[in-house]
Amino acid sequence: MYFLFILAILVKLSANKAPSRGDLRVYKGGYDTHNEFPFAVLLQRKHPPARFCTGSLIAEDWVLTAAHCVQISVLLMVIRYGDFTKPANETKLYSSVIKIYAHPSYNQIFALNDIGLIFIEKIPRKNHAKLLAVDYKTLIGLHVKYAGFGYIFKHLFEKNSEEKRKTELNSLKTGEGIVTRCEIYYATFNVLCIAPKCSNKKQQARPGDSGGPLVYDGRVIGVARSISFFNPISHYTPVSLYLEWIQNTIRFNDDDKV
Repeated sequence: MYFLFILAILVKLSANKAPSRGDLRVYKGGYDTHNEFPFAVLLQRKHPPARFCTGSLIAEDWVLTAAHCVQISVLLMVIRYGDFTKPANETKLYSSVIKIYAHPSYNQIFALNDIGLIFIEKIPRKNHAKLLAVDYKTLIGLHVKYAGFGYIFKHLFEKNSEEKRKTELNSLKTGEGIVTRCEIYYATFNVLCIAPKCSNKKQQARPGDSGGPLVYDGRVIGVARSISFFNPISHYTPVSLYLEWIQNTIRFNDDDKV
């Protein structure tokens, strides 16, 4: 048990405290120029305005993201949406956050059950993410895509930084990979492990892409959890394990409104 605790701390440090190596968003990736992720939304702090996580709109008033992305007061965040094939500074549509839900069994130290929901003011969009119910353990070997906005804390207080300007202009970034078997110490954590394709071995999601969608055949199968600079394998929380919790949370909230 002590070994697992130390291991979890090292994993978390590698994900959150690692020295910079390029953008804190999809590395060696492309941009969503064909609007493959129309349901992607951006989680943003209000003051100072800074994006910090990614989410998926699964209904007109519900966003799916990571649990560690909702460890913040609803008063301090907004949801940004719109056409993210364009530079980010051209997308100025916002939705207020009403309530946040982290999975009740979320464990911050081990990043277990790292999945969350955000109840928001209705967003008038028809393109909602569809979730795949297939057992995540049957997906090994399949080609998948992922997306993330990254975060801009690194350059937030630099007034005339060229890096800050580039980051603010960036649109939604995307990557591709293959579902692979997890490393030994992740095998019991109920996670989806994604390896880069042989044609782009350095491509991977980054810590700033937390909460972002992992997609197979147009459906969301995972949510980005802890991601390390030092490990070429990216880890996602499989949504198939949490469909009942997602449905019950939404239903309970709807019943509570009546």
